[in-house]
Amino acid sequence: MSQDNIFESPEWQPSGNYGKFDDLATIHARRTFSRFFLAIFIFLITANLVVFGLSFLIMLIMGSAEYQAFLESSPIYEMLMGTLPMYLTAFPILCLIVRPMPSHKREKRKLPLLELFYTFLVAEAFMTAGNLLGQTLTTSISTFLGIEINDATAELIVDTPVWLIFILAVIIGPIVEEFIFRKLMIDKLSIFGDRTAIIVSAVAFGLFHGNIFQFFYAAFLGLLLGYLYCRSGKITYTIVFHSIVNFIGSVAVIPILKYQELLLEGAIPETGAELHEYLIATMAMGSYTVLQYAMIIPGIIIFFNAIKYRLINVSNTAEIRIPKGKTANAVILNVGAILFLALSLISFGASLFLG
Repeated sequence: MSQDNIFESPEWQPSGNYGKFDDLATIHARRTFSRFFLAIFIFLITANLVVFGLSFLIMLIMGSAEYQAFLESSPIYEMLMGTLPMYLTAFPILCLIVRPMPSHKREKRKLPLLELFYTFLVAEAFMTAGNLLGQTLTTSISTFLGIEINDATAELIVDTPVWLIFILAVIIGPIVEEFIFRKLMIDKLSIFGDRTAIIVSAVAFGLFHGNIFQFFYAAFLGLLLGYLYCRSGKITYTIVFHSIVNFIGSVAVIPILKYQELLLEGAIPETGAELHEYLIATMAMGSYTVLQYAMIIPGIIIFFNAIKYRLINVSNTAEIRIPKGKTANAVILNVGAILFLALSLISFGASLFLG
């Protein structure tokens, strides 16, 4: 009997001992969740080890002072080191770890274009709510501790060439992340029901980003992408959605981020050139804000109408049903989840205090 096929045991089938069955179901669920969380943990550790090794090697070749100067003046290098090790080395290892796990076979359905558009508007509303939560929590922590907390990701986006942001954040990133958190994770965990798989994958997706600025934003987006994947069975839908969202949040917002510091200064410049730049910044920020609300408000209305008329339907039919009251135990109290959560908390702390 293999570890993944614990229910082949004669102990649970003919005996009629439902207490024993509940124990076996919880054990099997805990093992399944642990394996996938452990895969994500190893994925992140591998990427960081590769980055550390390459950085150390380059520093030995260049010298510490020259390397530090190069690091501060090269956002391209920082962006590549923060992404390519994950995609080229860590991702194949994660796939090898989870490959033996059984996958749920999902029927593929073509969704109407109007439904996809409505789902996108709801996603925008969800992400805005998540962004507000993240910003509020970060501001509260900053005020309570009396420290300045900067969004290093936003600063890196501003300094990095647009073409590189487009390749990494709009094309490669969505493909890899959707394959991990929707195609692999939801398919592997849907044995315990789609609802459980969607929620767990969304929270894991938020934690994966490693900072409070993006946690709620990514987790809320993950809920919508998980729902879209389960409803359609097509990973291409979620990749396209993810790419559009990343484009809006990175490439499209770069001019706004560049003007943000100017607007935050508050004082209106007196000279012609500076005044002209200030007016452009004001119009750009205003246009972006109007566009955001033009998507958010309909998204909120659509979401609450969908709840009112029960249009949101996620099947929770499970091949193996976790006993009532033991889902949190199975999902969290396992080695893989504890390691992944600990690493995520360390990353959150580093993003707050180290920038």
